[in-house]
Amino acid sequence: KVMRKFRGILNKITPQNFKKLVEQVMNLEIDTAEKLEGIIDIVFEKAIREPRYCVVYANLCHCLLPIKVSFENKELVFKTILLNKCQKKFDKTYEHKTHNNTDQLVNEGLSPMFSRKKKHPSEQEEYEMWERRRTLGNIIFIGELFILKKILTENIMHTCVWKLINRTDDESLECLCELLSTVGKDLDHDIAKPRMDQYFRQFNKIIDSKKTSSCVRFMIQDLRDLRLSNWVPRQ
Repeated sequence: KVMRKFRGILNKITPQNFKKLVEQVMNLEIDTAEKLEGIIDIVFEKAIREPRYCVVYANLCHCLLPIKVSFENKELVFKTILLNKCQKKFDKTYEHKTHNNTDQLVNEGLSPMFSRKKKHPSEQEEYEMWERRRTLGNIIFIGELFILKKILTENIMHTCVWKLINRTDDESLECLCELLSTVGKDLDHDIAKPRMDQYFRQFNKIIDSKKTSSCVRFMIQDLRDLRLSNWVPRQ
């Protein structure tokens, strides 16, 4: 019942009705580990499938931070479970890429449309596009969680950036450009400037190598321009 109500609220939530619907969420009886993990699963899936609304879902998570429940003499905290979920998705994606095993992620059981059987080329392409959208959605969500400060730390952010920039595939670099366009302004302060300089030197090497697609090279160039303009987007 709680899951059904929570899902219904998320289907209706917008920036305009956010305050009213958050009050409804906070009035739900989320008092067991199953319920807590259930609402986190729902909001996480909504966020990575609907990146246009990641800001809304990240702000909702910010409001839910005080929620905690007892389970087997331990305290389960909303923030810890949410971050573990984001990290698991991030790590699993790049572990999957490292081993080049496209069936590995199917075992998550997140969609019935993809079975463990050998897939037809069109199904394989559909699966890869589906997974690519989810990966990008997770990156955007991570960025929005960082901007809210209390949810995700700067050190975690730099770890994500470093892992992505040391990969050579277009998808990882596309995700990195998307991430830095969101969080670059918050990361590029005096103390962290040497690290940011290092990232952009690596970007220069990537462009010069011409081993990536022209689309990704243009994204990197746009990101360099954004930094030169102090992270103020062009009108």
